[in-house]
Amino acid sequence: MRTLDLDTRLEQLTGQYAAARDTLTAHPQFAEYRTLDEVPADLGLLIRDYETASQALQQKGIPVASIVPQRNIKVFPDALEADQIVIPNITFYDAHGTPWRTYGRVFLDRNAVKNEAGKYQTLNQQEWIDYWNQRGRVLPSLPLWYAMLERLHDEQHPGLDGIVKDLKESWLATSTQVDYGQSTVKHDSGFPELQTISGCSIPEGNHWLKDILTQNQWRTAIQSLLLCKDVDKAVSVLREAVGVPPYIWTASQKTRKTHPQRAVWLGADTGRLYLLCYYYLSYRGRSRSVALQ
Repeated sequence: MRTLDLDTRLEQLTGQYAAARDTLTAHPQFAEYRTLDEVPADLGLLIRDYETASQALQQKGIPVASIVPQRNIKVFPDALEADQIVIPNITFYDAHGTPWRTYGRVFLDRNAVKNEAGKYQTLNQQEWIDYWNQRGRVLPSLPLWYAMLERLHDEQHPGLDGIVKDLKESWLATSTQVDYGQSTVKHDSGFPELQTISGCSIPEGNHWLKDILTQNQWRTAIQSLLLCKDVDKAVSVLREAVGVPPYIWTASQKTRKTHPQRAVWLGADTGRLYLLCYYYLSYRGRSRSVALQ
């Protein structure tokens, strides 16, 4: 298949942007809604198409306004402002590096949730799952967080800075759970498309990821947690994306017996990025959501 040259691709993006914008402004309900949660499905898809094209153009260093003239339209501020990071073509991989599941587009919240007082909201994993389910959104799994970090790092996306800020100021919730008693890892907990990986025994101990990938049991465990194509590359990506090397923290054998189920969290400090498979289900932290296509 012939690869499109840059000018042709930019021309296509410009046309996509203009078409989406024109259709949006002609939509009879365009100005009737204040938040994305309220919009009907057809209008929501138009908004996503608009955002995808405009962000792609801006990432190429092309101001949208210089290509598509401003029109005398009603503004839909909550929908058209950059409140979502659009990430295309996210793929998960099994233990053999074989593609397992692909999402055409992922829409990630640009900011973590704040309450009415303007403070960051903190809930436990199940509370976040319920919170986002009520709003038609999804709590990202650990594999999805890794895949998004990898893509944003590769593209040098400015949205990565805000995620790193969240990681260093608090912990970010994931929908991944570890059941030490059943030797399982569950991704997308609380959702119909639950992914359960059985026979995954996560060893005891706290380690730098770079030091344990030569051990088969650890390597399998990390692959089950991240569902990435290359766990060795993952170590480098996480270090470069967040600015500190990744470190896994697991539960002791003693506490695994009393509290086998643990929620997986992501967090960082000045020296480490934690893959935290340690805290009880009641632990609380920040969250961003995604919509999946």
